[in-house]
Formats: sequence, structure tokens, C-alpha cells
Amino acid sequence: MWETFLFWYARKSSESDEKQVQSIESQLSWIQWSSWSNFSKVKIFHENKSAKDPYKREEFQKMLDEIEKLNTKHKNKEDFKIIIYAWWLDRLSRNPVDSWLLQYFLQIWKIHEIVCSDRVFTRIDSWIMMGLFNALNNQFIMDLQKNTKRWMRDKADKGWCIQLTPNWYINNKLTKEADVDEKLKPIIIEIFRLRDEWYSLHSLVAHCNKNWYKTKKWRNFTKTVIDEMLKNPFYIWFQKNEGVLKKANHEVFIDVELWERINNIKRWYSRKKTELFPLKWIIKSYKTKKNLLAVQKFKWNKKSEIKKEYIYYCTHNTDNDKVSISQEQIIKYFDEIIYLYEVKSEIKPIIADIVKKDFLKEFKDLEEQKKSINLYLSKAEQKVERLFELVCDWTIENSKYKEENNKLVLEIEKYQKQLKDIWRKNLKLNEDSLYFVELLENLTMKRKVWSNSKKMGFIKILIVELFVTEKKELILQENKIFEFIKYFNLLTF
Repeated sequence: MWETFLFWYARKSSESDEKQVQSIESQLSWIQWSSWSNFSKVKIFHENKSAKDPYKREEFQKMLDEIEKLNTKHKNKEDFKIIIYAWWLDRLSRNPVDSWLLQYFLQIWKIHEIVCSDRVFTRIDSWIMMGLFNALNNQFIMDLQKNTKRWMRDKADKGWCIQLTPNWYINNKLTKEADVDEKLKPIIIEIFRLRDEWYSLHSLVAHCNKNWYKTKKWRNFTKTVIDEMLKNPFYIWFQKNEGVLKKANHEVFIDVELWERINNIKRWYSRKKTELFPLKWIIKSYKTKKNLLAVQKFKWNKKSEIKKEYIYYCTHNTDNDKVSISQEQIIKYFDEIIYLYEVKSEIKPIIADIVKKDFLKEFKDLEEQKKSINLYLSKAEQKVERLFELVCDWTIENSKYKEENNKLVLEIEKYQKQLKDIWRKNLKLNEDSLYFVELLENLTMKRKVWSNSKKMGFIKILIVELFVTEKKELILQENKIFEFIKYFNLLTF
């Protein structure tokens, strides 16, 4: 008498849960109904996984491992029988790797039968018939992928949302678009604004954790989450389809210029490099008026075992003129003439006025913004008053009043926040101008304790362009403020 082992396998695709809610239960009920009763053992395997890729289904691999164990345990093939029950062959496999493995197991008697709803596969027809059905199942997956790509391409062309939305948006299945998540919107705007103010990813994570900010799945913000969010073009209307950016129809609140500015800030070209080569875009060849290349080299001292860095600016190898100057030579030159740019106490108020005039354009822009926002704010407040009068006169319903009033309140809050931002910028400009004038007081004494990087930073503020001749002479074009200071100091002298 043969000992029979039955393996029941049911599977539904993870990509279509809504359409296959009862799929596994109905498959198992059919298997139970069609299975015969004279068996010794039954093992049931079911899972919610796609079969288009091999080695990704845990339950399927467990079933094959159990079959291998039974074959090693029962060496005599005539003492036992292994039968797999599945609703249809595509439940077992839709890829050539797993399909070939099942065919191979049938051929070498590791599996005796594969029972499906319409036919039974045995060793005799394991190659031709089973191969034909498996090829059709695999072709179905390939056709499905091709049709899905076409379908997604058409949706993207229409501006529909074809991806899982990032933070701040919610997928709307009815309109096929992305709706704004009003709870997360101010948080995302704040993160973009802080990043624009040179906050590092680590600082942004600390800021989010400090304020108990959470993502739309109620998880903590991490460096990876914030970095992906800042780089995501979805925030400025675009979504990716087949590697191409396509415009979508969802509502946008992040400014395109802000997004581009943030994503152009590459870490290798950020503060580290600008501190290392502060004169990169200012220093030029006097003969050709071309920018000099910034070069960093290291020299190893064997005796002291110290690595010393050398920074210098030079022309390109292909250029006709050969100009080069080290950063130390530039610092030494400016150390000798620094007294010319020192602000004396008697001209301090005059310089402060000139500095204010330099910032005047920015001040004007802020004032114009302030006027326009105040105008919009007053109009919104008038609308609130009129709306209240309509309610008092029983002209509109209470529910309609609440809806319109909430919209106006949010609008007023937005304008108030913009006014607050302008006030902060105004304060910062005043602080910058005062700090600038105080920096130029007792400049000679202060410069003695400055580091080389700080000295180079001051030189960058001092000059507009710096030209180098072939004889390593420097020709300056100073900023207007420093021109005036220099002229005044020379007159006094």
C-alpha cells in the first residue's frame, strides 16, 4: 500500500487585493472538495505573493523543501506518493525558473502528480503539455507588464497621479489625482524653508523630532526621508514615468525657484568648498580676463610626519599665458595694505549710511511686499465682517457661513505669517549692516588673530574682482564701500 502525501497550495496576487479578497478561501474549498479521502497526511500552503519572479515566495519554497525531505526520507519510490493540488497551474508558477523546477520534479518522480481544476499533470506529459501551459502563463505576465506600462503612460499624459504620493499629499481614487494633506502641509513648507537657509539634514531631523513632527504614516522623519522628499519633483507638479518627467494636475505650494535652489545646493559644492576656495569666481588673469583654476595639493614632510596643504590659483594648461599665485601670497599682500580699509570712529556713521544704501534695494522690496500683503489682509478682514452681517440677516445658512469663514481665517493666518517673515528679514538686514560696520573697526588688530580661512572670507567681501599678472602682481577692483573707506583714509593720511 502506497503512503500518500498531499500538498495543497493556494495563492493570490499581491497586486490586486481588492479583486481577490476571497481567492485563497475559494481555492482551498475546491481543493478540499476534489481531494480523495484515502491519504495519510495533508500539508496546506497559502500566501499573498506574486509569482512573476523566482525565489520570492516563502510558502512555495517551504513546500519544495518539504518535498525534498520526504524524498530523502523514503528512498524507495514505490513506497510513497506525492500529489500537489492547485486550482490552476498559474497559481504554482508564472516564471520559467519555478515552472522548470516543477517539471523536473515530475520527471524524476519527486512529485507524482499535479492536480488542477481542468486536468492532471503526470510524468508522461510533464515536458510538452506542462511546458505549453507554463509558457502561456509566462507570456500572460509579459503582456500584462506591457499593457500596464501603456496604461500608466496614458494616465501620466492626462496628468493623473500614477504613483504613491509623498508626504503632504493623499491619493484620491475617485478623481485619480493627489489631494493636499492639510495637516502636513505647513510642516513640509517649513522643512523646505529651513533647507533653503542652509540647515543640514541632521539639523532638520533634530528640528522635526523636537517639534514632534510625523510623516503621513505617523513615523519619525529621518535623514533619508527628508533627502528623498527634498529631491522629489512631485512637489513642483512633476512625476516620473519611464524615466521622463511629466506634468501632473495636483495642487502645488512649493515655489519652483525654491525647489531648484535647494536641489542645486550640492554638498560637495557647499560650505566646505566655498571656504576652501573663496576666490574661485573672483580671481582672474589680467591678460585674458578668464577665471583662474582653484587647486589644492598636499605635501608630506617625512621628518615631522605632517601633511601640509597648499592652495593656489592658476591658468589652465591650454591657455597661452601662464599665471599662478598661492593663497598665502594673496593673504600676505592684503596683510600689508589692510590699514587702508579700517574704519575710524569719526567716519563710522557715514559708512553705516553707505551700508544701508547698499541694502536699500532689499529694504524697498520688503516694503512693497509689506504694502501688498497688508492690502490683501484688510480685504480678507472686510470679507469676514460682511459674512457675519449676512448671517445676522439670515441671508445664508449657518453651515455655509462656517465653511466660508474657515477659508477666510486660513487666508488671514497665511498673510499674518508672511508679514511676520518680512519683519524677521527686516531685523536681519539691520543686524547685518551693524555687524558689518563693527567688523571694520580696529581691523588691523582683529586681523592679527584671524585664521587664514577668515582672512580669505574678508578678502572676498572686500573685492569685486582680483586680477593677477604674469609677474604675480595683484590689481584690485574693490567694492564701492571699501573704495570710499580707502579714499577717505588716504585723504586723512
